[in-house]
Amino acid sequence: MKLVVIANLNVGLASLRAFQESGDCEISLVISHPSLTGLGSLIQRFCAEHGIEYLESAAPNSQPVLQRLRAIAPDYLFSIYNPCILGPEILALPGVAINFHAAPLPRYRGTNIFSWAIINGDSDYGVAWHIMERTIDTGDIVSQRMFPLSGKETALALCQRSFGVGVSLLREEIIPKLETGLPRTVQPASPSRYYGLKDLPPNNGRLDFRWGFDRIDRFTRGLSYGSAPNPFAHAVAGIGAKLLHPLAVERGATLPGVHVPGRIEAIEHDALSVQCGDCVVRITSALDLHKRRLPIGKICERLGLGVADVFGGCAVMEPQ
Repeated sequence: MKLVVIANLNVGLASLRAFQESGDCEISLVISHPSLTGLGSLIQRFCAEHGIEYLESAAPNSQPVLQRLRAIAPDYLFSIYNPCILGPEILALPGVAINFHAAPLPRYRGTNIFSWAIINGDSDYGVAWHIMERTIDTGDIVSQRMFPLSGKETALALCQRSFGVGVSLLREEIIPKLETGLPRTVQPASPSRYYGLKDLPPNNGRLDFRWGFDRIDRFTRGLSYGSAPNPFAHAVAGIGAKLLHPLAVERGATLPGVHVPGRIEAIEHDALSVQCGDCVVRITSALDLHKRRLPIGKICERLGLGVADVFGGCAVMEPQ
């Protein structure tokens, strides 16, 4: 079986290894996106080691790419963490075109789903491999697996776990059936949500300290990629131009007698305590505006923040 694989990041590299190790797949061409350079060199090295043609392109629908695919006439096209929407011409070239979607279908379609699932407070999550159609993330499901969430995941942790589950599904349920034909399950109509690139997080990423702790925690975790590149948006807190990007919070003391949401109660080397809707929340990890991970106390010192200052930017209160 001849495969063309659009592969990016560690999930793309791990999938290529799974195809190669199976012994039943001939990878004729690998296409990677130039903007996703984190593991691009490793994918290129993998291709060089195994004699696989490698192409770096931000335009998979272009005529040069289409001509190369026509010459290969692949049995399968796999799209794995591909930031480009594939057009009808390229989808018509292989026998079957399959996409890896790092979210459950049809519950979540679109992009930045790790963040939205955490912000929305989901108790479980999943990943899917599905047939590619002209409409985004709507094709028949080939394989899907759900797993529970602990309520402590960050966007980065959920991304990494989802990639691991996706590669396991590829090894266990997809590659063994490529020769005989993959099962297909029509997606139900609901529940379904779609999040596009223009969909911004609530309050444009600004923490509203009138929210209760649980919502602040979900919001912060949902936008936290640690020191890794953030493909969505950073959580923001501060006063005027004195801003920082919280990465992690924990529940602190009970509220004092005078309740002022956003009031700074204490600044320590490793924590910033701020009144919120139902307790004092402790911000225990953050980036400065230059995306540098520094001790909280050091960030506050550089910003000139002090005890009794009140964080602004509160939005109109939304339902919990």
